[in-house]
Amino acid sequence: MIKALFAALTGIDESIDSLEAQEAWEKQKVIDEEDLEEEEVDQDADSQL
Repeated sequence: MIKALFAALTGIDESIDSLEAQEAWEKQKVIDEEDLEEEEVDQDADSQL
């Protein structure tokens, strides 16, 4: 019931708990902290594979 109330008040649903949402948040955090462009982060991830 609390999750439903939270979702109704904020517009944020339970999908925010998904692994994909967590990975996207972490990627955006790195971009913001390092003041990088998204393409630079994608290139770094490709080079680490």
